[in-house]
Amino acid sequence: MDVIATMTEDKTAVVLAIVNPTLETETIIFDFGSTTFSEIGTQWTISGTSVEAKNVLNQEAEVKINESLIKSNNKLTIEPATINLIRYNIVKLK
Repeated sequence: MDVIATMTEDKTAVVLAIVNPTLETETIIFDFGSTTFSEIGTQWTISGTSVEAKNVLNQEAEVKINESLIKSNNKLTIEPATINLIRYNIVKLK
């Protein structure tokens, strides 16, 4: 898995970018110390019907982007063959 985390310029949120290129579900545990996040974050997942999926003009999309709400915690389950962006708003930065 490839993982990167960044804080927004105004320091109001953390964004995680996670790529799982494998065909297995993976779990990631992260630690931001004593920083407190809002209870719910937003997750955008890019996934396809297979690792070879592609979108072709005038055909039904094989690769789709789904937005969902995600509970804030330090353990994430990342589905196979996906690209994920996860945003957590910061309540208290320490």
